Amino acid sequence: MDTTAAPRRPRVAAAFLWTCVALSCAHVEEAPAPLGKAAVASEPAAPSPRPEPAPSCADARGAKSPPFLWPARGGVTSAFGIRGGDLHEGIDISSQHGMVVRAAAAGTVVFSDRKPGYGRVIFLKHPGGYKTVYAHNQDNLVMTGARVEQGQVIADMGSTGEASGPHLHFEIRVGDRPVNPLDCLPVRTKGR
Repeated sequence: MDTTAAPRRPRVAAAFLWTCVALSCAHVEEAPAPLGKAAVASEPAAPSPRPEPAPSCADARGAKSPPFLWPARGGVTSAFGIRGGDLHEGIDISSQHGMVVRAAAAGTVVFSDRKPGYGRVIFLKHPGGYKTVYAHNQDNLVMTGARVEQGQVIADMGSTGEASGPHLHFEIRVGDRPVNPLDCLPVRTKGR
């Protein structure tokens, strides 16, 4: 992570959260936090130094993002953003060991092996400078150099690397900059 990046823009007051139970999810809007007694509405709080914001799902060069699909079934248990003082560069989708992990978009496998922290991980390259990352896999089912289609099974969900239980850590990147996957994925409907 580049620690010399510009400060992160302030968080939008009405942030979106994903509340998921088992295999069904509902899109919920979080209410803004109330101002503390010491806060004065006319005096904005000083922004805390944070990494430069990620681009939206649309690339800064104007390239259209691929039509991403959810890579796995399960609940979102950890969102994109600051977690424990560090940037959590993706989302965690929790389910069971061995559940299928699918390519979120068609692309080329540029890495399929182990990496520290990620455990067994797959990196896919997509048109427009997009990349997706699928980490903590029990088994990687595709090899570096392979071409994969959207929805193709590429791995089995696991808990390799630094993982507290079976889940998929999923990232979307524009170039090497992380993007919030929830800005790029379709809204889930009940039962998906």
